[in-house]
Amino acid sequence: MTDIAFAPLKIKRLSETVESHIREFIIAEKLEPGERLPSEKELSQQFGVSAVTIREALRGLEAFGIVSKKRGKDGGIFVGETKIDSVKALLNSYFPSRDFSASQVSEVRAVIEPGTARIAAARITPEILDELRGNISLCEKSLVKHSSMHSRKDYREVEGEITEFHRLVARATGNPVLVLVVDYLMDFLLESTRKLGQRLDPEITARAIRDHVAIYECIRSGNADGAGEAMTRHLKETMEYLTRKERGSGLVDLG
Repeated sequence: MTDIAFAPLKIKRLSETVESHIREFIIAEKLEPGERLPSEKELSQQFGVSAVTIREALRGLEAFGIVSKKRGKDGGIFVGETKIDSVKALLNSYFPSRDFSASQVSEVRAVIEPGTARIAAARITPEILDELRGNISLCEKSLVKHSSMHSRKDYREVEGEITEFHRLVARATGNPVLVLVVDYLMDFLLESTRKLGQRLDPEITARAIRDHVAIYECIRSGNADGAGEAMTRHLKETMEYLTRKERGSGLVDLG
């Protein structure tokens, strides 16, 4: 008889099961932030579990902003606003950065960000347009300020400002899913590229800023196809650059 081996079952705690059911219900029913949920006592009766189990499940949901609890006369349990930082922390637990390279992250960006730029061109608001222009100006000033400086602090200041441009483009879409994905990718890229080196490359940084200006002009004029194509060119150059740096060592920038 052939040997048969079953993998051990991962038994969830009862509170985790309750937590999953509540989360899935909120998503399936498309409940809006602020909608009232049953009380702890009602949830305990509906699930047939103790109040302690319900409180433990709610603590897990609160940690990610899925529910919020309010005290007082008008208090209770409500659907919450999911916290992006908490969601990113959860993603980091699944995708530790040591398993991925900066060039691999750039491949994902090449799939997502051109489409993000196209949507941004169609939905851009005057407020975010001003923020994009302000970001470019800040990057240009930082490049001049730090072009002859190579400290880790200087480098991180410039790279943070450059990646902020991409976060702003995502915000311009008005799509919270794209905001979360791009925000996470930028954090991930920052962490990955820091393993490659810390010195500032003024030439590469200047090219990245010129690319950002081209993307900005397309978004400002509502040229969706142009914005997507400009972003594609920009990310292609970035990916080629990061791939070279991962094969060797030296100066690093993000684009």
